[in-house]
Amino acid sequence: MRINNIKNIVSYIPISAVRTRAADLLDQSLYPLLPPRCARCGDALGAQDGLCGSCWKTISFLSAPLCELCAFPLSFNETYAQKTDCEHSNEDGKGEDAHLRCAACYSNPPPFAAGLAAVRYTDTSRALLLQLKYGDRTDLAGLFARWGQMALAQRPLATPIDICLPVPLHRARLRKRRFNQALLIARQLAKRNGWRLSVDGLIRHRPTKVQQGLTAAGRERNVSGAFRIRPKAADRFKGKHILLIDDVWTTGSTLRECARVLNRAGAKQVTALSIARVVTPEGQGDPWQNHGPDATD
Repeated sequence: MRINNIKNIVSYIPISAVRTRAADLLDQSLYPLLPPRCARCGDALGAQDGLCGSCWKTISFLSAPLCELCAFPLSFNETYAQKTDCEHSNEDGKGEDAHLRCAACYSNPPPFAAGLAAVRYTDTSRALLLQLKYGDRTDLAGLFARWGQMALAQRPLATPIDICLPVPLHRARLRKRRFNQALLIARQLAKRNGWRLSVDGLIRHRPTKVQQGLTAAGRERNVSGAFRIRPKAADRFKGKHILLIDDVWTTGSTLRECARVLNRAGAKQVTALSIARVVTPEGQGDPWQNHGPDATD
């Protein structure tokens, strides 16, 4: 029996964190029994949950200099770079690139203290993320969590993370997809680092259109007012450093809206982390325009 067919049984479990956990346990029990294969091309591997050498070479990992607030690679256009005083940079004085901001963030800073991303949104990273998101390849969450860990290692934060929080899906979309890909990644990161994981503290109470095809302004309008703190979690985020996690960062409209809600709930600071970052090559215009066809929910 195919694993995806077995995993469809999970869809009959009532929508909750229990369902997501059931899918995780199914992955952990079944995938180790299968011959290890590259997550991208299917070639044989020595270990599960990885990429072959050829596919690994096609992943474009982000590296400094990056904007401290949105992880946009400043090397594409050095005129975007602006020096700032960053209270979240390394205490030992290393990582001078953490003081850089792109022009967009310099003129209109987002409501989070730092923005991190692991890889560029390319054909390969897009294909892998879509396998997780729409292909029931929930086993890939571990791979993406490792990439997120690499982004965090590149940019040490001055204050420790208190709560790991995935960008939530609306219950109707969660019912259709059966899991939240951001939650699967967040759970892996929380487990690796000993962070508290908040599964239901932030909710998407209003359904939103898929962001695909919307302009930057349209994306902002689409998610405006779509998130709120669950009443029973009203005090959960007060005075806490929140790591907000999403799979793809295009314009950042979803992350910004979530951060605004968390700030109003009393969060000490919010750090945004995305696995893939849509990047505009030099000469293709404003980095905030829509270049990610499948970028986010």
